[in-house]
Amino acid sequence: MILEKINLKEWKIVVLFLIFFGGWASLGSASPIDGYEGALWGMSPEHVKSIFADRDFSPLEHYRAGVMIVSVDKLIRSFHHQHRLLNQVALVTFYFFTNRLFQVRLDFWGAGGYQYHFLGELMKHLTTKYGNPIKPYVKTGTLGNAQWEDASGNTIQLSVSDDPFRPPVIVCYSQGLAAHIIEMVRFYEEQEKLEAAKRKL
Repeated sequence: MILEKINLKEWKIVVLFLIFFGGWASLGSASPIDGYEGALWGMSPEHVKSIFADRDFSPLEHYRAGVMIVSVDKLIRSFHHQHRLLNQVALVTFYFFTNRLFQVRLDFWGAGGYQYHFLGELMKHLTTKYGNPIKPYVKTGTLGNAQWEDASGNTIQLSVSDDPFRPPVIVCYSQGLAAHIIEMVRFYEEQEKLEAAKRKL
């Protein structure tokens, strides 16, 4: 595997190269998923806030997954604000890796009672803007999802659930390359920890 051939001391250089030259913006697509509402992949937290200057953002903090108290993710920081879309209020969260935007998630907590009417409007909104989904909406029991993807591998994931611990409707915009970079960083951080533990023996 190519990752195993990279010297542990050099992985940070490889990651930074991918961040700056690996295509943080979408290329070659008629309907690029290049960010969210003017906030483009790779923008700093300050730049994103300037795009939405009229919004009231939470502080920039390390990300905590889920509603339960869990350890923070030291690689990722985020902030959020509330915004109304298609007559529904969404909690809009912006995620940053190395101070660069790579994901935006909209949580529609209030869409439960009439989510399927809202879902039709949301599907129409996303299809008008980004074209037909590569994975059309499929419902399995009370779960449903659809996915859009552009030529650069950037995606939009729409999901519906009746799980009381998660929003009924979620729309997640993701920069495709970022997931691979973050996975690589986590892999080499674990390798460094193992090497450090071996040296102590």
